[in-house]
This record gives sequence, C-alpha cells and structure tokens, in this order.
Amino acid sequence: IAPGNPQAIAALVEILRDAGADDDTRWLAAQSLGEILTTRQHYAGVVSALKDCLSGEVYQNNFRLFNQCYEVLWNCAENLPYPDFYQAWHHPTTTPHPEVTEPTPHNSETTFTPINLAQSLQNQPILILNTQPLAQETRESEIALTLCGLIWKQVCPQQMYPRVSTPADLCYAIDELKFTLNLPHCVLLLTDCQHPTPELITF
Repeated sequence: IAPGNPQAIAALVEILRDAGADDDTRWLAAQSLGEILTTRQHYAGVVSALKDCLSGEVYQNNFRLFNQCYEVLWNCAENLPYPDFYQAWHHPTTTPHPEVTEPTPHNSETTFTPINLAQSLQNQPILILNTQPLAQETRESEIALTLCGLIWKQVCPQQMYPRVSTPADLCYAIDELKFTLNLPHCVLLLTDCQHPTPELITF
C-alpha cells in the first residue's frame, strides 16, 4: 500500500522511532516501510531519520527498538550506494520528510559516534573491521589482500589467509570460508576510515 508515498513513509518512520510503541506495531511498521521505499531519496531519508536509534543508549534501554531500526537501516544500506549512505548518516542536508520532526524525546540526548556503534553491535553476527590501513589505498590488489587479512584474523586466526587480488577473488575466498566453517551470511562493518579513497569506495 502507498509505495513511494511520503506521508506513509513519514508515518511509519515516526512509529519506528516511538520508544513507547508496542513491539508488534513497530515490527509491522518496519515490514511495511521496507515494502514502500522506492527511490534513493526515500532510503537516504530513512537513514537520516533512524540513525540515532542505533546509539548505545537505545541498545541498553530498548534493544527491540534498536534491533527493529537496525533491520530497516540494513535494508536501506543494501539499496544505497555507499557514498549516499555515508552522506545520509553523517551529513543529512534536510529533514528527510516534511512530516518528520527532529528529534523525538527518546533520542534527543543521544548522538552517533562510530565507537558507540561498534560497541552496540559487538554481540551481533557481524565482523567489525578496522580499515584505517586502507584510508589512503588506491590499488585494488592491496585493498583485496588487506581486507582478506582482516577478515581471516577474526574468523580463523590460526589459518593463513589466501592471496587475493581482485573483488572477485575476495568474494570467492569468503564463499569458501562460509562453506568450510558453516557460517551464516557474512556482514562486514568497516570502521576508522572516515575519508576513503574513491578506489576503496568502488571496491
């Protein structure tokens, strides 16, 4: 119902951000929101509106709210190019929807910092990689090899990581690792790289 409708999107976002809403209502809102976002602008607006719900404070005090917003933001991340997601998270230019007011009471005292996000997600099925060594890297082969090393050091530190040199090589190695260790889907969070090179973004 109402795909792309800004009023419907804004209403669902408000329900999701409402710490007082019951879990079933928020779950339905999250499901519906995922079905009616149709443009990059919609996804980016939702990222800007919900990002504060991933604070350490929300994680500690209302984990279900945190988790439901996390699922929606993950869906947005899958549908946005990285530069658009980065812009929406760190530098939102306008209020995402005219009907959405900023901020709501439950998050008025919280701000996003990378360390809070990393701490909040440490018990989630996610690999948090410190990619500071790649901050200025432009060579595809070095990016592939460094990322591979960072992944292997966390997942199987006793094994030597494979020598990869392209995105395809790295994808193949990760697939082999998943099958070998019977891992669920691999989710990677790259941290400590505030100004990545265009080559790293493309990779």
